[in-house]
Amino acid sequence: MIRFLLILATALLLAGCRPDDSFDPLLSTSTAELSARADSLLRSGKFSDADSAMLCNGVVISRYDEGAYSRSEVRDIIRSMITQGYLFMNNYTDYGGAFNMFSLAERAIDRYPENSDLRGYVYTNMGALTQLGDLLNNPALSGHGSRYLDRAFDFCLEDSLWRAGSVVMFNLSELHFENGDPQRFLPYGSRWFAAKPPSDAMTLSVGHIVRGIDAYCRRDWPVALREFSSMRDAGDVDSVTAVGIQCKGAYYEAMTYETMGDRERASAILDSLCDRVGAIDYPQASIWLHKHLGHFYNRRGMTSRAEHHELAYYRAIASINASKDVHSMDIMRVRLGIRELHDKNAIVVRHDRVWRTVLIAGAVIALLLSLFLAYALLMSRRSNRRIMSLYKRNREILAEMKRREAEETAAAEAAIAETPRAEKYGGSGMDNATADILVHRIRRVLADPQYYLSSDFSLRQLAQLVGSNTAYVSQTINTTTGRSFKELLGVKRVAEACRLLTEGNADMTVETVANAVGFKSRTAFAAVFKQITGLTPTEFRNAARKAGQESDGRDL
Repeated sequence: MIRFLLILATALLLAGCRPDDSFDPLLSTSTAELSARADSLLRSGKFSDADSAMLCNGVVISRYDEGAYSRSEVRDIIRSMITQGYLFMNNYTDYGGAFNMFSLAERAIDRYPENSDLRGYVYTNMGALTQLGDLLNNPALSGHGSRYLDRAFDFCLEDSLWRAGSVVMFNLSELHFENGDPQRFLPYGSRWFAAKPPSDAMTLSVGHIVRGIDAYCRRDWPVALREFSSMRDAGDVDSVTAVGIQCKGAYYEAMTYETMGDRERASAILDSLCDRVGAIDYPQASIWLHKHLGHFYNRRGMTSRAEHHELAYYRAIASINASKDVHSMDIMRVRLGIRELHDKNAIVVRHDRVWRTVLIAGAVIALLLSLFLAYALLMSRRSNRRIMSLYKRNREILAEMKRREAEETAAAEAAIAETPRAEKYGGSGMDNATADILVHRIRRVLADPQYYLSSDFSLRQLAQLVGSNTAYVSQTINTTTGRSFKELLGVKRVAEACRLLTEGNADMTVETVANAVGFKSRTAFAAVFKQITGLTPTEFRNAARKAGQESDGRDL
């Protein structure tokens, strides 16, 4: 029984378990029906649940008052109450029933003082049980742990029950250390050492706790840390008890580091403790550990980590108590379900926020892109209309230029056939008849593409071809066309380029067209072409293609 008390000190109560006072009248009730049921249960020696056990023992005690049983039989019944309560805790089936069993045993001992030597067992068990209520703030069981542990401590010292006393000391240290008042534990340590307990693994561990808490209260951190870390080696105690002692030592060490302000070291110790406990098949230690870590991280304001350990605590409880306590399990399932739903809802909310943000951002981007495309389409249409307008105007200009050149050529030939005139031409030394002949010659030369499409064609070469000088040729061109030689040459070359770009010469690049019409560079060609037509060569070609497609469509 003593071996398991450490587990009881570190186990957690299922929510909803509470002591049941409805059996108090059984201590003074005696009926044939109850007696028959009690006799049947006693003969079988099996108590299926807390109700039947308390019913049996309550009826037996009441029947003892009627002289039905001897004192030795009553003592056996009290021992059966203690044993049954212990079995309820040992199997984790009914904490409320265990509390009632110990309460009945205590009242029976009060009624029959000759059994007072059994009080120590009652107080030790009750102290371990009710301390859990203090740990969990369970209103049904809390508030009694210190009272029962004090009685158990006194009893263990009086009867030199050192193993049981060690368990009580573990529970007392946890009770006061967890409540933030470690000073209250120090008097127990003084009395413990004054009683001179023997040296074994359990009592040595108690010594580490007492010296560690004393150093903790004195703020002697190196000593406190050394004592608590020494508890990691539990000695030759059984494995269950060893794990419990190691858990307590590591937890006290972490709390010391936290008090010192070294929270990172405290977290590292607790994480290592989680790994150690998780590596063994000891669910009771997992329950104790995750509950304490939940409190630890809540105090630090680390809500997410605290909720993680609380959820692990609920799962461990549910695993241990599966199919043993239906009512408590239902409550735990509800709590576990609520916590899992809360976590799932939090994830869903986060996902919804992310998707909502993505959708809003996508909608905004799509709207901006649509506006941009609409604006680009509008500008493209305006540009296309402008290009087509310039293209049509240039075609008209080119046609008009050809018509005028033909008319001027005919007029010049007619003028030359007339009688020569002696008047001077434009204030120069050249008479009008000579000027008309010069105009006719210039037009004939410029009508031949082999001259004006040559990249080396110049004013000097034109003067030589027409048998005159550059001054007369330049003056004649300027007077006749209103342009300089260079401007007239550019118009002639651009007119030819327009023809090449229009007549479906798809294999000719802009640079090829530029070279074909006498330009030495594509840049110079594009600049002159843009200046004369208002369009780039590429825009002119595209406009010509579009105009051709529209014409084909009308023909169809």
